[in-house]
Amino acid sequence: MTEQSHRLPPVALDAAKKGNLVEAIRLTRMETGLGLAEARALVESGLASDAPAVGSAVSDAMPIEAVNALRNGRLIEAVRHYRELRRVGLKDAKQAVEQYLAGNPLMQRQFREAARRNSPMAGIFWLVVMVCLVAAYLVFRD
Repeated sequence: MTEQSHRLPPVALDAAKKGNLVEAIRLTRMETGLGLAEARALVESGLASDAPAVGSAVSDAMPIEAVNALRNGRLIEAVRHYRELRRVGLKDAKQAVEQYLAGNPLMQRQFREAARRNSPMAGIFWLVVMVCLVAAYLVFRD
């Protein structure tokens, strides 16, 4: 690969800074021809080199693991990933994840839909429905 293919495109860096890492990786792959793993590593290294110094404000970029957790409706897991990867406190991690959700309506919708699907109440509802169906079958089978 050429030296040019190892540079993070400016549009990808902008997308990554805004917390849209999936888009940043997609743009990097399109412009450089790198594979998924290489593009992800390039985006993450670009963010790391562009990250604020220790002790300054938390970076706006959301780690891919946290984005995936949010897409699956798992807020606590997203906060945990953000906290581990950015090495910040619980309060800062929670605030960063909530700000990311507030600033991304599409992600907010995906999070709500996934959280609704994964709700324990949904499982209880279907369990009650199944018990009622079995009871109805037993009562009316004759």
